[in-house]
Amino acid sequence: MIPPRAIRGQVLTVDMWNTLVEAIRQNRPLQGTGVRLRQSTDGVFIDAAAQEQPTAATAVSTPFSHRWKVTLTTVTDDNGSATHTLHITPGSLWRNDGAGVTDLNVAPDGDTVTTDSEGNWLVENATTGSLYVADNSANQGTSSSGPAYPLKFGDPTKETLPILLRIADLTLTTGTPQEALLTQRQIGDALTGGNSTSSLQPGPLTYEASGSTRRFVRYMGTWVFSEASGVWTFARAVKADGTQYPAAESMAAREMLIRAGGEVYVAYRPDIGPTPTRWLSRKTTTIVGGISYSEPETDADTGALNANDLTLTYFSDMDEVAGDDITLLYTQVEEANEASHFET
Repeated sequence: MIPPRAIRGQVLTVDMWNTLVEAIRQNRPLQGTGVRLRQSTDGVFIDAAAQEQPTAATAVSTPFSHRWKVTLTTVTDDNGSATHTLHITPGSLWRNDGAGVTDLNVAPDGDTVTTDSEGNWLVENATTGSLYVADNSANQGTSSSGPAYPLKFGDPTKETLPILLRIADLTLTTGTPQEALLTQRQIGDALTGGNSTSSLQPGPLTYEASGSTRRFVRYMGTWVFSEASGVWTFARAVKADGTQYPAAESMAAREMLIRAGGEVYVAYRPDIGPTPTRWLSRKTTTIVGGISYSEPETDADTGALNANDLTLTYFSDMDEVAGDDITLLYTQVEEANEASHFET
């Protein structure tokens, strides 16, 4: 047996040392997780494998898909020329009409954006430009009808129609190899402003002329600001059947005079404000102009004082005033005339 305790200064004998070694050999280690025991004539060998920390389960990566998603595919031929195609997941643009939302039924314009056999929208041979939805509702029923809200691809700064939604931009470099940068601006369906009679706004005051009728009118509609061009554009409101609402305001056109340099022109202004007060009145008068005198050539001949009438029409705020008499001719008796004028 191993002594229960050692005493300081006690002499360790051979018997005591052998007893201690025998006791240690009789101990048996237990095998556990990551620990392996191997018996041999020299004793038990303990092998302990390094334990790995548990790792969290890795989720399967799935590409994010959404409406209005735009992807780019590029095909390079043997000459190194690249052809780019935009693939657009169809999306919707909704308008708040005050009582709910209405789908504007966006559709490819058929020119810059087309539809493949599976109903997907795409832009073939795409160059630098933007994908956007324009408002063509004001042209319904005309030669420029097409979709009321077309999906187009091109330069938005040159677009003449109001732009309601800008979806994505594509930028292509001119170097070799060519690089393409696609910027997704819109993710998911979008909502735009209202087009009901409760949410319309008055448009600009415009001049209209039809035959002898001249007037200034103001229509109701929506204002749209283009970030690209920095310009506000106005789209007139349309009814459910595609026809336009009548003018909200109509004012007669009144003639007015304006001066530009030394010229005076007639222009039109809306007949609004207080009733005009009279300033100048149109007047017509006759004056004598071009006075000439012909002398007699002999004492038996006669002379003549000739003039012609001039009729003037003018505007004035004052009536004509008669001035002093002006003597144009003196006459003499015949004897005095002969003595003074024909004595030689």
